[in-house]
Amino acid sequence: MTGVSAAGAQIQARLFMRIAGLVIAVGQALDVATTNAVLASGGAELNPLMRISMAKLGSLWWLPKAAIAIFILAYVFSRRTPVPTRRIIALATIALASSAVIIANNIAQLAGG
Repeated sequence: MTGVSAAGAQIQARLFMRIAGLVIAVGQALDVATTNAVLASGGAELNPLMRISMAKLGSLWWLPKAAIAIFILAYVFSRRTPVPTRRIIALATIALASSAVIIANNIAQLAGG
């Protein structure tokens, strides 16, 4: 036994998901800000889904990102949310890493452009 009770492991998993949800939401905001800066400096959106969003929603292209962030926050802070499985924690970790790479790419484009 690792010394962490089942209840302790559940608390840690829920805490991780709440922190991950907050970081993902902040990451979405940073992605929007850095994407707008890249676009303003003559860069282009590489994500085909966001290009569609930009074409359909214009300056409000970021609304789907905001909706996703709000959904994630509502889900991870809901009292009805089940204890996350290892698979869900792994997916959240991948989402965090992906978001970090996207933001870093935007910043690199701004620094190089």
